[in-house]
Amino acid sequence: MIINKLINDRIKKLRMQIVLAEDFFASVAMMKLKQSMEFEIAATDGQIIVYNPKFFKSIPDSEVLFILYHEFLHIILMHHFRRQKRDPRLWNVATDIAINLLIEKTKNWTVPSYGVMRDSYSGHDFNCKTAEEIYDILKAEQKKNPQNQSLKDMIDQASGMPLHDNGSLSDQPDTSEAAQAKAKQVIQQTLDIADQNAKRSHSSLSARIREEIRHDINLNDYPWYMQLFDQFTSLIHDDYSFQRPNNRYIQQGVYMPINYRNAIRKIAFAIDTSGSMNSEQLNLAMSHINDIVQAVSVATVDLIQCDLTIHQIDSLSQSEFQDLLTNKFVGRGGTDLHPPFTYYEENPDEAPDVLVYYTDLDAYAPHDAPDYPVFWVTNSKRNANFGTVIRI
Repeated sequence: MIINKLINDRIKKLRMQIVLAEDFFASVAMMKLKQSMEFEIAATDGQIIVYNPKFFKSIPDSEVLFILYHEFLHIILMHHFRRQKRDPRLWNVATDIAINLLIEKTKNWTVPSYGVMRDSYSGHDFNCKTAEEIYDILKAEQKKNPQNQSLKDMIDQASGMPLHDNGSLSDQPDTSEAAQAKAKQVIQQTLDIADQNAKRSHSSLSARIREEIRHDINLNDYPWYMQLFDQFTSLIHDDYSFQRPNNRYIQQGVYMPINYRNAIRKIAFAIDTSGSMNSEQLNLAMSHINDIVQAVSVATVDLIQCDLTIHQIDSLSQSEFQDLLTNKFVGRGGTDLHPPFTYYEENPDEAPDVLVYYTDLDAYAPHDAPDYPVFWVTNSKRNANFGTVIRI
């Protein structure tokens, strides 16, 4: 077909906009683009990205950006390798749901009306689930009710932004173990560079996306406490203050504010001291938590020990926190994850900038998210109703 150069140039310009904002995507963003009327919207097999020029001409830049971002994540999350023997069309649905949830949460972008987006389906919550887990839920529903029209509609809807059956974009796509290992190595190197860039610039790119990628494609050698550190750096922002005036201008009798890196005002660490958490786990958690506290800039740290109820709250400065390291934990009863949230709800002036809950999530958990970010550090496969789950 004749290439629509105007559309192609527009897509390349928007593609570069993504790369300049988040250089993490450079490794996949520059792969070959191909126009085709055979696909309703866009598709990728991990080697090329195919798009429908007529459709792209009809949508605004914001939706083009969303689709490009969506396709990049298909590639980076290695969905073309991970499909294995699964039903291609249902796998399309599962991967689209996983990606669109991720984009919505990390970018605050609205999923286009033609994009698959279901926070829940038949009573199942898809938040914090991998594409494989979502696929299993959908497959069970499909087996239970083969005529389920809602699921059929989702499959039809997913065809708008698909990861098509291997072979549909190239005659013999390489999905061998060697190709998979090579792709994983490239992604690991890209993640390592992004980690270093984030530490230097405190970029928010996607500490969350990097976490999801590592979890989804089994790059779990990145320690949970480093994942948590990444999350904290994204909360620190530049600001100006007259408390420390800029010395360059003082001699001229002019007081100018100095630009500085703000400290996090307060971090709260809630430690689940119920009977299901052993002393070794708790001591190791405290050691890593102390490393994090000493590495970031934070004014106050709340340490909450709780099982069914809060047994102890220590509110400490950064230097005082190190002196608290102890083997004495109080609790060891049943588990309820509500008390820390209830405490800050009843004492709003004491609320933290961020709360980290170290728990196995084996408990009745709150459903309503607070106004501050929440990170759940857990060694289980359970999921939380809100916040970010970081798995050990």
